[in-house]
Amino acid sequence: MKSPLGYLPCALAAVGLVAFGFVLKTETDGYRRAVETWAERDLAARTQLAAESIQDALVTGDFAQPRNFADARRADGLRLTVLTSPGGMVYDSEPTASGNHGDCPEVKSARITGTGSAIRKSRTTNQRMLFCARQAGNDFIVRLALPYETVVEPLRRNRPALTPSALFGAPGLLLILPSPFRPVA
Repeated sequence: MKSPLGYLPCALAAVGLVAFGFVLKTETDGYRRAVETWAERDLAARTQLAAESIQDALVTGDFAQPRNFADARRADGLRLTVLTSPGGMVYDSEPTASGNHGDCPEVKSARITGTGSAIRKSRTTNQRMLFCARQAGNDFIVRLALPYETVVEPLRRNRPALTPSALFGAPGLLLILPSPFRPVA
């Protein structure tokens, strides 16, 4: 009969795998939040640039400039929406967009504080998006949106490599580290 201590290395390996999984999940969530924060700041800066770049054209009613701005950013996956301060859509680079966006959280916040952001599912594209809106003068709100998949792509690329390292790493350590429970030759 095998001594209960003989199972200790396997039990320790199992506990190690569970602990590694917990740490991996915690660290990945923390990294995801950091990436989201970075992406939100970057998109806020781009939104400010957009608002400043097209504000004069909006006041004069020249919508060629917002279209040109949107076309130049389309390769980056950005969506540009220009709204009236109450939320009515004036321009959207997404051709299927329509309606009033005044009830969107980022637009509500932009009306109150001048800026707003949110990660949510778009009613227009049915995709999860990172939205950032900014007041442009007194009459308009400029909003940029980026697909959330673009934001978290670095996480998705790295995660598949971490799981095999956990699955093979802990048992591998048991093989190479001396165990106090193995008989000495």
